[in-house]
Amino acid sequence: MKWCAERPLAAIFIVIVSTVMVLPLITAAVLMPIAILMDFGSYLGNKGFLLNIKQGMVCG
Repeated sequence: MKWCAERPLAAIFIVIVSTVMVLPLITAAVLMPIAILMDFGSYLGNKGFLLNIKQGMVCG
């Protein structure tokens, strides 16, 4: 803590740089499964699989 008090600009710089580097990774980790599921759902919809499930016909 003494180091932060002696060099406040360096401490702020380290916090900003680490935030800029870490936040995109967190965002990607949270949003990527959603994007994959949406893409997979779109693929199944294009193949007609989701429509068949709604109609009760699971086999293509």
